Amino acid sequence: VSSSYWADLFYGFRPSVIKENSRLYLTLLAVGFMSVAYQVFFPYLLVYLQYTVIPDSGGADFLKPSVIVVAVIAVAVLVGGMVFLLKLSGKNKAKGLVTGAVLSTAGLVILSTSTNIHTILIGIVPAVVGNLVMGIQLNASIKDFIPEGKAGLFQGIRMIFNVLIPMVIGPKLGEIASINSNTTYLDEYGVAQICPTSGMFIYAAVVTVLVLIPLVILIKKGFLKNNA
Repeated sequence: VSSSYWADLFYGFRPSVIKENSRLYLTLLAVGFMSVAYQVFFPYLLVYLQYTVIPDSGGADFLKPSVIVVAVIAVAVLVGGMVFLLKLSGKNKAKGLVTGAVLSTAGLVILSTSTNIHTILIGIVPAVVGNLVMGIQLNASIKDFIPEGKAGLFQGIRMIFNVLIPMVIGPKLGEIASINSNTTYLDEYGVAQICPTSGMFIYAAVVTVLVLIPLVILIKKGFLKNNA
């Protein structure tokens, strides 16, 4: 294997490269926190809905007229919120990102307060809007901050923050959040498993708050390529 291969492989880990591209790594760190927060609850979401939310909301008859009305309103607000926040981000990316982080955190806190389907539908709106807007804007910033002609050298780093770290840490936090659950269910192999609890959303909310740390530093440094 040539020396250039190893040099390219570890290029993104060099302290000098990190220092020269500090805004890129701050953005990747923000994406990392955001992705970890998402992975805290997402792998357990279907099980949570099936074995906790639906039984607590009337079982097979949970789909009542009031639920449908709230769901329709939630979708309308979600779409409207996405459009508004993306427009805000277009004018002021810093304000849009901070608003997205706050909305996402607030939504996750709401989701943690109740297993009722109405509350779930209400909490999903800010949680999804905030997460999607942050994801769109932060990933766009990553592309802006990668030095021209060197995109391939940073793909490994992007995968570490986008996939590797979140998929290792996130589900583990979700498992810890549900460790004291009193409810179990049988998986496809007939083995009893602990049912996820609403506590996982609090863990996700705390991680989402951490997004603000690199975000604030990044805002001070500026989002323009020619900023120092």
